[in-house]
Amino acid sequence: MIIECAYCEGTGHKYGRNDSTVCPVCDGNGKVNAPSENYTCDYCKGTGHKYGRRDSTICSVCNGIGVTKINDFT
Repeated sequence: MIIECAYCEGTGHKYGRNDSTVCPVCDGNGKVNAPSENYTCDYCKGTGHKYGRRDSTICSVCNGIGVTKINDFT
């Protein structure tokens, strides 16, 4: 299943549309592959960022995509 990258919010850039740094999660595509049955990551609250804060730290549970399988954070 292809979904919008949570880490860059689909822009393909690490810090938003006006940044030239390519997103490290989606490699600049703005889209990522996700498990077919997925759930919002409880650790980052679906933001793709560690602790749910919009900084440069990628969530270690979902690897920045914002969703996980049901058993990933139990």
